[in-house]
Amino acid sequence: MRRFFRFLSLIAACLLFLPLALHGQKPGFGLYDPSTEKFGNNTLTVQAYPLFFKGYGLEYARNVYRQQHWIKVNGLCYVANSFSARKGEAIKRMIGGNVGLAHQYNYFEIPEVGFRTYFQWGISYSCFDIENVAGAKTHLEKFGLDAVVGFRQNIAKPLFFEFFIGYGQRWLLDKVIDSRGVAPSVTSMDAREPHYDRTMFEYGHSGALLVLGLNIGFLF
Repeated sequence: MRRFFRFLSLIAACLLFLPLALHGQKPGFGLYDPSTEKFGNNTLTVQAYPLFFKGYGLEYARNVYRQQHWIKVNGLCYVANSFSARKGEAIKRMIGGNVGLAHQYNYFEIPEVGFRTYFQWGISYSCFDIENVAGAKTHLEKFGLDAVVGFRQNIAKPLFFEFFIGYGQRWLLDKVIDSRGVAPSVTSMDAREPHYDRTMFEYGHSGALLVLGLNIGFLF
């Protein structure tokens, strides 16, 4: 795991310093110029990656200073019935949500092609109520902190897509497992007390994780 995060840090550093290495080599390369932005001070995006985890999310961002500093507010809703998980933890129904607040700093652009890079850090709170097929109910609450480097590319203004990658940390605030509804004949501990935390991408994971984002949105 340590080697994985060291490798991730190396990749992020290379991506981060690539624009600085290119700076000044071609006309138009450089720090972000707010005069090139013509489509307002707001963005609204659909978050694509949460769809793989039964989540549906929107993010709103507002320019707060010279187009370089933006504040983002996002929300995710998780509602699902009868989908597969690890044996013994197959989920019968789930409902949950996530709210987050982030600061984005645009530090480099190539205006001729509508490409931009940025730093972003943010905090989040999430809550889940999950019932598995055996009848065990799990309540989870987590606090999160993320730091990422991102890239945005205009498709056809005002439409754009953005991708970001970075490091995240999750702290488990509360975990309650209620197995009173499980039949006595069920002897598997995975079924009776599911924790959903065996990989970094599961709902009950706490600790370090890889943060990935892919958003599609528009400026207004």
